[in-house]
Amino acid sequence: MTRLIRRLPRLLIAACVLAALVVPPAQAAALRDPPRVDWGCTLPRSKVKMAITSAIAPRGWVAKNSSTPGLIVAEIVVRGRHTLVVDIEFDSRSFDISYKSSINLNYQVREDGTHIIHRNGNRWMEIARRDIITQLSALCVSDGS
Repeated sequence: MTRLIRRLPRLLIAACVLAALVVPPAQAAALRDPPRVDWGCTLPRSKVKMAITSAIAPRGWVAKNSSTPGLIVAEIVVRGRHTLVVDIEFDSRSFDISYKSSINLNYQVREDGTHIIHRNGNRWMEIARRDIITQLSALCVSDGS
């Protein structure tokens, strides 16, 4: 019994360390790429590309040209430390945002295959999606398509 009491502090420390490794941080979430969006009309691809880049720019996203037609690689750097890079695939009627890479957003793939990222990564992609939908929907109305 005395031996157990002497070992108790070490056992408690070991249990705390193990719990910290097993329990995900409160900010971690399953990575969720936003669903593909059809905005309701057909637009020239050049207009779609311009609308996407102008929709995401006000929030700090930088759109990079890709050699692949119908693809924009977009990056956001927050507070100079957190970087999220996404692919935005588009055609004349729809677009799709998908995770590409990140820095300091705690991205990982768990043993069960679940992709985990800081919850802000999901939030930033969803906000970009909404901004793009707003921009493209406005073009549909203004073009009368």
